[in-house]
Formats: sequence, structure tokens, C-alpha cells
Amino acid sequence: MNDVIKYRKGVLLACAGALLHNLGKVSRRFVEMQLNHLGQNTYYYQNIIGLINNKYQTEKKLFQQTAGNKNINLSKLGGANDLTEQVFDIKTKKALSQKIEELPAPFTDREYLIGDLIEFLGLRPFQFYKYYKIFTEKFFPNGSRLTHLMNRCHHGASGGEKDKIFELQQQLPLYLATPLGFEKLAPDLEEYDLIQAKVEELIQKFLGDAADKFSLTEFMKEIEPLFRQVPADTRRGINDVTVWDIGHTAMAFFKAGIWSCKGKNLSHEDLANWQSVNHPRWRLWRVGLDGLDFLSGAVSVADLRVRQRKLEEYLDKIKFLVEEEYPVATEIYRDENGSIYIFPNWEKDKKDYTNFLNLLKIEIKNKNQNNDLTLPEVYGFEPELELSQDEFHNHPECKNNNCKEDKNESNTKVKYIGDEVENLIKKTPMANPVAEAFSEENEPKMDVCPYCGVRPIGGGLKPEDEKLKELAIKNKSCCVCLHERESIAKDWLDKKLFSTIWIDETADVNGRVALIVGKFGVEKMLENLVYPGNIDLITASELYKTIKTIKNIQATSSDSFARFRRIWETTANFWREIAPVEKDFPDLHKWKESLLNSLASGVIKKEEWERRLLIELEGINSELQSHRAYELKISGTQMGVVCLNPQNARFISVENLRYIAKNLGASKKIWQSPAEASEFLQKELVNKAVELLEPSSYGQPRKTKGNQITIKSVQIAPDTYLPVIPVLAEPRVFAVLVPAQKALSFVKGIKEKYEKEMGKVRGRLPLTLGVVFFARHTPLSVVLDAGWRLLKGLETKGPKRWKIVKKNDYGCSCLFNSESNYYLAHPQQKVWPAMVELTLKLNDADLEKEISWRMPTTAGNNCTFDIWYPWVKVNSIQGSRTLMMKEPCSNGGQWVHVMDLEIGDEIEFYPSTFDFIFLDHAGRRFELVYGEKGLRQGQKNRPYFLEEIDYLEELWKGLSGVKDVSSRQLHLLWQMLLEKWQDWQIENASEEISGVWEKFVESALIQGGWFKDQKKYPKLKEAAVKGILFDVLELYLSILKEEPVKEKN
Repeated sequence: MNDVIKYRKGVLLACAGALLHNLGKVSRRFVEMQLNHLGQNTYYYQNIIGLINNKYQTEKKLFQQTAGNKNINLSKLGGANDLTEQVFDIKTKKALSQKIEELPAPFTDREYLIGDLIEFLGLRPFQFYKYYKIFTEKFFPNGSRLTHLMNRCHHGASGGEKDKIFELQQQLPLYLATPLGFEKLAPDLEEYDLIQAKVEELIQKFLGDAADKFSLTEFMKEIEPLFRQVPADTRRGINDVTVWDIGHTAMAFFKAGIWSCKGKNLSHEDLANWQSVNHPRWRLWRVGLDGLDFLSGAVSVADLRVRQRKLEEYLDKIKFLVEEEYPVATEIYRDENGSIYIFPNWEKDKKDYTNFLNLLKIEIKNKNQNNDLTLPEVYGFEPELELSQDEFHNHPECKNNNCKEDKNESNTKVKYIGDEVENLIKKTPMANPVAEAFSEENEPKMDVCPYCGVRPIGGGLKPEDEKLKELAIKNKSCCVCLHERESIAKDWLDKKLFSTIWIDETADVNGRVALIVGKFGVEKMLENLVYPGNIDLITASELYKTIKTIKNIQATSSDSFARFRRIWETTANFWREIAPVEKDFPDLHKWKESLLNSLASGVIKKEEWERRLLIELEGINSELQSHRAYELKISGTQMGVVCLNPQNARFISVENLRYIAKNLGASKKIWQSPAEASEFLQKELVNKAVELLEPSSYGQPRKTKGNQITIKSVQIAPDTYLPVIPVLAEPRVFAVLVPAQKALSFVKGIKEKYEKEMGKVRGRLPLTLGVVFFARHTPLSVVLDAGWRLLKGLETKGPKRWKIVKKNDYGCSCLFNSESNYYLAHPQQKVWPAMVELTLKLNDADLEKEISWRMPTTAGNNCTFDIWYPWVKVNSIQGSRTLMMKEPCSNGGQWVHVMDLEIGDEIEFYPSTFDFIFLDHAGRRFELVYGEKGLRQGQKNRPYFLEEIDYLEELWKGLSGVKDVSSRQLHLLWQMLLEKWQDWQIENASEEISGVWEKFVESALIQGGWFKDQKKYPKLKEAAVKGILFDVLELYLSILKEEPVKEKN
């Protein structure tokens, strides 16, 4: 590790240059150049500092010798019409002209400046490394290996997309896409100016006079949100990657590449030829554990937060050590299971890696400034540190035209790193036990702490604090866990009263809560990134002539690493926009702002946010603990409170006040309103005689804190709070606790957001949603375990085949946003639609299911026809289609644009699913077992397809909306049908019994009056015959306690 320490500063400064290698795109001039708005002027976005031009001006004769080669001809630089060097401030250019300090061999061939990584990148129009012999002979006789390495790292990050994918230049306003086909407005030209100014300010701040104290970590932290706003290309088809994605990915390859090449006899020929044995290679390094299993051990939300915080602190510390303190690697992925890094090509048993690992383990054990305990010290295990056995290439060119199946002798020697990241994401790592953490204390008759499972109750603090030990024993906890949980409560009271960490506050008016879990099949999308291949078109008229033969075009897969990471960042951001988790934001203000703008705040509007009470008691005759949770027993109803001030016996409520008001006899009008419920309790509770109880836990009996306690005063707290507890918002997995009665509104909101933002690729990116309903005092560990069981059981087993039985087109669009070709005809002389609706019938004898898809076919401006994303894999079609493409692999499938699908076509896709369960007891979660076909055992209709959620709601409205029907009638219908269903064993019944069952259902519905609505009746009858009505009644009537229309009014 001596070399890493010795060359640390040089590597960090070089990485700054690598991160900024597309800086020239952060300017309005780049957009104007792309849109041909510069007239006779030129802008060379890679040459913004003037380093090459200065060399050209001082050594013109030398450069003129290369003028015959147009790819290295620099004569246009600095000309009268060249705007390049006028774009960035002189102070910025000065900062980028700083020397990079000493680097390891072979990067000692010349003196490097930070800006060399930008100027000598070697992209068009100056393709230095395509003609590296001329370049090195004329410009740098000893070589310029560092800039050539940068060129190769950019090549790996971008994946060479621009040569493969069909692309069309946008006009203003510009749109930035996700790799899933959803577009939002990109910055306008004025916003480009503002972003550029802020970026330049950061460059001057970090790389100017303060470069001696340069922190790559801080620099990236501040520049990331700016770079993420700027598309790396303005052309549709490749406008889904940002300057940050390309810059950070290339920098990750670059940093590790320096150490992969250290000490090697590396030539420019090696760098130019990816098949050379000396070409840089990379490995992957994983820091991981089974995150869901770890979190499911949480006893309370506070304990959950401690677990998340300790894991995050551990991962952050390792990240800082390997990215900044000993800069050899870069984190490129993180989820609930840990982190994945792009790492140097070091072998596991060689000294470079073993020395690194030994030093890292020592550093991990070092305490921070607050002397906090680390994850291994608290929980007795540490994440696995795993180095990949294989070395990898950073570009998919090693996959033989992106075809995994067709591999020849030459390209099987090295694998593509993107495929291995995909494999690691799917694998669940295992943590390693840390023996030193397990206590050797011999506390007499003391059980193990239930929160950590490591130390005995009352143990874990050295030197011992008798008072804290006594409190820990009283709380059935070790001293460490007691301290950590209290810090969560204190932090919440001090700063976060707009949110909650108490499940009881998240309960609905019936005292019920819902855990909503979700999971994206990200790996399915990564395996099916297909686009129409490049057609060299310029005008609409050429398109009109050529599109007749688009069916002959091959699809091209897109395996660029930048796009891979953009996919999982897009899915993570999707979840964060629903219920953001605090750890994902740099500060409290950003998190609060994100919560206010989230789907959660849309479902539970500000006027529905719950209230709290500030309560002062008198008559307490024993000691209280600050930040400790207690329960007030009021007229047989228990209300959770937290002690604010032990001396004055002041408390704050941590309960849904509407639930308490309802139980204390408030009218429906009062308990339906958070404001009225809090006002009711303010008056109702004053001077009430109450009991103050310590919550029972792990066999500890409740203890009262006095015999004659009364409520002295009650005030309504000034802060309202959002009754939602975000748990996870990772690239694949999501979890949030919400009031049970709001759960379906959340599910519908998620479904609508998914259809809007990912609808074009829904068949390639399946979404699983599950809901665990439970009573408010159900152990959290049981709830989380049920949630993870739902996710595992609902995982899509494979694609299903569907037949198109109906198709409707809506609206019209055009391929170019221009009036002159707005009505450009499709070759078959029909309008290009803006939306296509398909009715699909499942091709499965065991499941009679129909669903409807609505797939948008326009880009973000709602008029440009989207030829890139809404493609569907077909299994069987009649004849040929205009918009049809075939994968390049020998066994590759055929894809048809959704516009050209026809009734009778058989398509293939991964379905999205939904299921739910009510935990009336802890053992109920073990019923979440799914068979080979993905069906839930004992529940033949489950899971439902995500598209059926609206159907379930429609059935409930049909049942509950009939005039004069009551809850009692619905319960009687349910009981009557269910008895016959079970007695007659309908699922395995003969044809004769099935016919009798159908007539019985018909009779029951007619007697109840449901036949009167002839539009809804046939669906109700069909759902009852199939048993679907049982699920509807369980969900709406029993779990959610919804009322029929008659009782609502």
C-alpha cells in the first residue's frame, strides 16, 4: 500500500479530470452546436481549456505535419469563428491547468495537467488514438498513456452507443429521458448558463488555490446534482444518459485502471487493442450481507433505524477509505445488500490485495470522533468483502456483437464487467461473524439482549455505569442497544416531528397498519435492452423512403455501463419519489422537502396529516426516563406517549388521535377529522384519572408509575406529521409503513406512476407489489418477515404468453416535431397513434385471465412518435410487420412495435403481480407459499396481476354501491357463499357440481338485489363463481372495514 499512499494526491487530481472529461457539454454552446444554431461558428467541446491550441500556436510546424490527416488536423482551433475558448472563465481554465502530481509508472511518460483528461480525450473530431502512432510521434514522443487510458475508460462507460442506436436530433425544448422511455424537460439555455456558472464556481473552489487540500469525495458530492441535470447527448435514442453517468462511470474505470496498469510495460498499441493481453482489465469488489434478513430482526422502528444507520455508517466508511483515503476503487452500486465497486485487476492472494485488505480492516476498527460503536461491534458480524475471481473488460465489444450465446474463441477469454454486476445484484451475500463482539460477561440469570442478540441484558458497557445498567435491565436490553435506541428517539424529538418513528402513529382509525413492499425485476430489463439499430437518416423524406424496409433492420442491444447504472438509479429514484428514506438525502431539509413532494404526501394530503398532544401529568411517584415510551390507560383505552421532561412530567402523544377519540366515544364526524379529534381529546382528557404504564416487553410485566395520576393539562402540539414510515427505497426493493385504510390508495398511486413512467417497457421490467396488513401491536420483526416472504414468493418465474384479443389506437403523433411533416404517413397509410390499448388473454389452461394495457407511444413532448422504447417481444404473428426487428443472436427473438401489433398476435412478457395478507396472528405469514407457476397455495386466484387492482375495486363498488345494502348483508353473503364453496369443494368439483354452484351464486346475488345493475351484475356473478369475490370481501369489508354507500351516507 506504500504506492497507494505515495501517489494518492496525483491519483485524486487525475480522477477530478476524469470526472470532468465531458465538461464541455455543460454549456449552451454544446446544445447550439448539436442543433446547428451556431451558423458559421464552431465549438469543440473537448478543447475548452486551450491546452491543445496553445501547443498548436507554439509549435505550428510540428502540428502542420499532421494536417493531411483530417482526424488530427487542428488548424480550425482558435480561428476567427471558433467560440471554444470563449465559453469558460479564465479562472476555471487556470484551475484545470494545474499539474497532476506524481503518478505510478507507466504514467511517468510525460507531465500531465488536470485538463489533459478533457482536451486529449481523443473523440471526434480529433481522434488521436485511432491514429496513435502519428499522435505520439508528433506530439508526445515518450507517449501519453494516461490520456489514452482515459479514452478507453470513456469508451467503456459509453459502450459505443452512438454507432449502434437509431437516433434523431431534438429541437428546443430539449428532453432528458430515462432508459425506460420516460422523458422530462432538460434545462433550457438560460438554465444551462446557471448550471455552468455553478460548476465553474466549484472547479475554482476545489481545483484552484485550494487544490493542495483537494477532496474528491466533497467535490463529487457538490457537483453530482448539477451534472445529473445535463444530458450527455441531445439526440433521442441516446438522450437517456447524463454527464454525471458518463463522467462518474469513466472515472471509476480510470481510477482502478491506473492501479491495474501500475508497473506494467504498457504501450499505446496495448491500449488501442482491447484483445491485447496487456490491455487494462478490471475486477469487482463487493461489501455485502443479507440486508433483508438483517433488517427483519428489528424489534421496533427505532431498532430498525439503528440497524440501518450502523450499516450505512459501515458502508460509508469503507467507501471513504477506498475512494479517498486509499484511492483504488469506486462504488458504482448500493442496495439493501451492500455495495459493489469497480476494482483494480489485483489477484486475491497477491500482496497488492492482501496489503490493501489488512490495512482496510485496521482502519475499519478505528473509532470516529464520537467514539461510536461500529456495525460489527454492535451486532457481532461484518459484511463479506469479496473480490471477483475473474478479470473483466469494461466494454461489451468482448461479447461478439452483444450476443451472449454466440461466442467464438477470441472473445471467451475475457467477460464483460456489466454482466457480472448483473449477476452480483441477483446474488445475496452472507455476513461473517466477529467473535470479539460476543460478550464473555457472566451476568447471573441474564438472557441475551433481544435487540442485538450479542450481549446479555444489562451488559455491554465498559467501564460500567450502574445507573445505565439498571435502566437497561429494566428495559430488557443491553446498555449499547438502549443507548442507540434512545438516540433515535432524541433525534426525532429534536428535529423530525414532521415525521414519525412510532408504528402506533401510523395506524389508521381502526388501529391497523399496512406494510407495502415492492420489487422491480431489474435484471429482466438488463437482459432485454433492445433498440432499433442505427439508420443513417437526415430528413423526414428520407425516413419516408426508408421506413418501408425497417422490418429488415436488426435490433441492437445496449450494454453500456452508464446505461446499466442509469436503470438501477432510475428505479431507486422511482421509490424515493413515493416514500423517501432519510438516509438517501444529504441533509434533513432535503429529506423533508422530498417527503412533501412525494406520492405519500399526495395520498395523505396536508389537511389529513395527524396531530399530537402535549400532556402534563401530576401524581407520579416514581422516576421517569427522558425519551422513553410509556402508555396512558384512559377509561380502558391505552395511548402511547413519550416523556419529554421527567421533572415536569411532560409527555407527547405517539398515537393516532382519531383512533383514541373513536375509542373514547367521539362521534364519527369528529374521529374522521385529525383536527376535530385532537380538539375533542384536548377537552376530554383534562383532569382525567389515568394510569401511566411502562410498556411490557419480553415477559416483563407492566408497571404503574403511580396510583393517583391525573392529567393536569393538555395542549395540541404545533407540528402535524405525515403518518408514514419509509423503510426501504433501493434499486430493486421498496418498503413503507402506512395507515391500513390508505394502503390501496398507495398501491394504485404506485401502479399509475409505474404505467406513466415505465409503461413503455412494462413487459421487460416487471413490478411486484405486496401488502401486509396487521394490528398496531404486532411485532415488527413478524411484519417484516411476512413482507420479505411476499417479495420472494411473488418474484416473476418467467415470461408468460398472451394473445391480443382487442386493440384500440388513440390520438396521433409524428416522428419529427415539425409542422411540415406532422402528418407524415405510416407506410401502411395509417396515423401514428399517441396511445395504444391492448386487451390481452393469458395463454394458460389453468388460469383464465384477461388484462388491459395502455402503452404511450409518444416522447415527452406528447407529439413525437417514440420509435425507441414501446417494443414487445412476439412469440407468434401472422405475416410481417413494418416496425419489426430481430435480435442479433442466433436464437434471438423478434420484436414488434406496439403500434404494429394486431389482434391474434401472441406476445411474451414478464407480468407484474399483486398480493396481500392480514396477519391476525404471527403464524399466518407461513401461509405465504407459492408454487412453480407462481400461484399461492390455498388461494387459487392469487397473486393477481397488477392490472387487476382496478378490477377488484370495481367489484367492491358493485357490491357496496347497491341501494339499501348493509355491512351485515355483505357479511351474510360472504358466509353463505363460503360455506357452500368449502362444503362442495368447488376448486376440485365435477362439471355437474360446478353448474349447481353457479346457479346457487346467481340465486344469492338476485336475492340480495345485485341483479338490478345489468352492467355490473355479470362481472359480480363471474367473480363470485371463480371465488374472487371472497378476496374482495376480505380486503375491503374485513381488513379495511370499508362501509357500503348506504352506511357512509
